[in-house]
Amino acid sequence: MWMSGLRLRAGSLRLIFLRWVCLLACLLPGRVMAGKVFETAFGQDPHVASRAGAPPLAAVIGAVQELGPAMGVLVAGGLVFLVLDQLLSATCLTLCDPNRGDAKLSVWNATWRFGMQHLLPLLRIAVAGAVGLAVVAFAVGKLLHAWDVSLEAAGASGLYRVRGLVIARLVLLALGFAMVGAVTYWARTLTVADERRRSRRALVDACKVIWRAPLSAGLLFVGLTAGYSLATAWVLTELLPVTGDNTAGFFVWSGLMLLQCVLWHWTWHTARLLYADPLFVGIAGRGDENFALTDWLRGLVRGIRS
Repeated sequence: MWMSGLRLRAGSLRLIFLRWVCLLACLLPGRVMAGKVFETAFGQDPHVASRAGAPPLAAVIGAVQELGPAMGVLVAGGLVFLVLDQLLSATCLTLCDPNRGDAKLSVWNATWRFGMQHLLPLLRIAVAGAVGLAVVAFAVGKLLHAWDVSLEAAGASGLYRVRGLVIARLVLLALGFAMVGAVTYWARTLTVADERRRSRRALVDACKVIWRAPLSAGLLFVGLTAGYSLATAWVLTELLPVTGDNTAGFFVWSGLMLLQCVLWHWTWHTARLLYADPLFVGIAGRGDENFALTDWLRGLVRGIRS
């Protein structure tokens, strides 16, 4: 099924290109400002500036704390892209519907029509996902702090602790964020495919989908997302020079963003194909059915009284 998701549909290339342009437009200003901060920070550090290639990963993470206004621009661009991504994701899921056929459809009209139709429930799911990411980040921080204390008590060197903690943080955050992303990924798929106007059952149903098909619906997405995140972090921090000519860095960064858009289309197309799998009967097509908590509580009270 995942290999079938690589097949392009009518409008796929235009949609991928549109998302790529939106991604560059939203993140490029913050990236330029952050690049200037990095150049200043690493140019003043003789231990870093004297190295060929990129600075150590720990130095990059330390420089992130000095971004200041650049971080605000990055966050603002990320929030704008978050809204645009909901519109484009709903459009992609609709265009990749295997029952729609290959009839040509204007990507602009489809984005406005289908994206706006599902924008509010998808934004609610995105907010729930942001809360999940915050919980994961907090849990990873607490876990690594406890590990750092134990390493210090065991007499581990400072360099070993810093390197180990940085790598462990990246891996754990990538896996944790990818797991949260898998749940919101399926929640959005069900919301658009079922034409749900509310998101009250979407996250619970998404967990049921992953439970029924942990490999195809869960692990492959987590592995693909975490692998791309770690590979991108490694390329941007270990292979590319931060100081000097940034032309090559810009083209590599743009290429990575384009690759991310291709993977984005692949995962949504695959989700739309998996949605029709008989394995998910009873979950797919549920619609806006609520939890019926009121009816359950009333039945419980009647049972207690009787």
